Amino acid sequence: MRKEFRDLAEPERAHELIRGLDLAGGTEEVSLTAARGRVLAERIDAGIDVPGFDRATVDGYAVRARDTFGAEEADPATLEIAGTVHAGEEPAVTVEAGAAVEISTGAVLPPGADAVVMVERTAADDGEDRRGPLGFEFVRDREPFEEAVDPTVLRVDDPRLRDE
Repeated sequence: MRKEFRDLAEPERAHELIRGLDLAGGTEEVSLTAARGRVLAERIDAGIDVPGFDRATVDGYAVRARDTFGAEEADPATLEIAGTVHAGEEPAVTVEAGAAVEISTGAVLPPGADAVVMVERTAADDGEDRRGPLGFEFVRDREPFEEAVDPTVLRVDDPRLRDE
């Protein structure tokens, strides 16, 4: 049985109640062990990269971005699969022009690669098996580096902490 709520506050009253809340809080310094469940008062920038290597953040194919520029559904880029890299292993293959390397989330990007295409954005030439030996079609649906992050700095940024 569905429960219905009929006693709703007027929007003006709801806004008044929200404005009356004391959300300013304040800041205090606590040890790392006491910080659990708390929100940072300011941004912290790490002094080093963690981990210290470029890695795939999705399962997919490590590629040279320039080999996929201009690819679209009607005119996909077709690349040959040159090998595989799994998380926890050193790449034993280099991404050359016109090639791609199957890569697992967390794996080290092989030399020559500067982008990863999500596996969901690919299709085998034969239209059936994604892991076939035939090469893959890559379709870009975003601008190059649209979601890129500066790989040299780890930034902790909570939108709740931004100045309005």
